[in-house]
Amino acid sequence: MAAIFFLDHPVEFEKWRVGDFRLPPKAMREYIAEHPKLINLVNDLGLKAALDKEYGTLSKAVHGSDSLFRMTSAEGNINIANPSAADLGKWSARERSAVDLSITALAGVLSDFLEGAKMQNLRAVLGVAVQPKSRAALRKHLNISIPEP
Repeated sequence: MAAIFFLDHPVEFEKWRVGDFRLPPKAMREYIAEHPKLINLVNDLGLKAALDKEYGTLSKAVHGSDSLFRMTSAEGNINIANPSAADLGKWSARERSAVDLSITALAGVLSDFLEGAKMQNLRAVLGVAVQPKSRAALRKHLNISIPEP
């Protein structure tokens, strides 16, 4: 999210770099949701709601406020090396969702560099990260073809 914001705001980036600027995560999500290049993706994919949901989940991971993200069991035993298959599945889903959202938004903002036949090798690599629904929306709204992996 910060990469997208700072791409459009080089002065604020320089201020941030020297520790003189802070943009709350909610403001970054709102900026992305209102970005002119992303508005059709926001509407088609529910991008704002997805960003809000994913941010909330990842915030729980960072702060360890959900048992799924804790490295110890309820009894206080180390549990990081013994995850359940269900928990690993949840982690995998979170990872796919976060990467898909991030790459889809970034590709949308950088669409002038990716549209049509431009950057064929990069678009091929992105196929691994971008989910089918997002690939279809990028093609429909921004003329970005990302092949299936």
